[in-house]
Amino acid sequence: MVHAHGQIDLLSQIGITVLLFLVGLKLDLQHVRHIGPVALQAGGFQLLITISLGFGLLFIWNQDWITSIYLAIALSFSSTIIVVKFLTDSHEIDSLHGRIAIGILIVQDLAVILVMMASTALGSNIAAANFYEWLEAILMFISRIVLAALFLFLVIWYVIPVFMRFVVKSQEILLVFAIAWGTSFAAIGEWIGFSKEAGAFMAGFSLASYPFS
Repeated sequence: MVHAHGQIDLLSQIGITVLLFLVGLKLDLQHVRHIGPVALQAGGFQLLITISLGFGLLFIWNQDWITSIYLAIALSFSSTIIVVKFLTDSHEIDSLHGRIAIGILIVQDLAVILVMMASTALGSNIAAANFYEWLEAILMFISRIVLAALFLFLVIWYVIPVFMRFVVKSQEILLVFAIAWGTSFAAIGEWIGFSKEAGAFMAGFSLASYPFS
């Protein structure tokens, strides 16, 4: 019944990009520092168990290994936005279990971004790639991650404070700045070979530690 495939595809890309921008805004470094060890252990264990069980079941059901890995990874993730909304409405966002839950979700979100970046870097012919193609793709992926982290660090410490002197004076300018910031990072993320979603996540993450986020 739907014939406007191009428009629907564009809307889906914009929706997920905005969603990842909002997820990045929740990733406050101060919060990560406080509950990091517990969240890393619990979140990492949860990802490992869920991915292993999902991969095993899908492989038993005669799925190829690439499909099994992708679906198993997808099954291991939760919705940060929904959980944060639920915890906020029930006034449990600052409780111990609430902070641990958010920490686990942050671990999942970081894993999502790494998986998205890796899948984009490795390309669509991942199953047919030989050892040297895999090695080249992995080294390229790691170098991009390092460069992106360095770029993000420089932006957080030197670029954003300059903008903040002007944009925080007006709620409307702050909103326009946030949209422009997320859009710019989404474009940069796709340009450097990751994805719009990964770029938008980095845009939100770069603003998360500021009080106006």
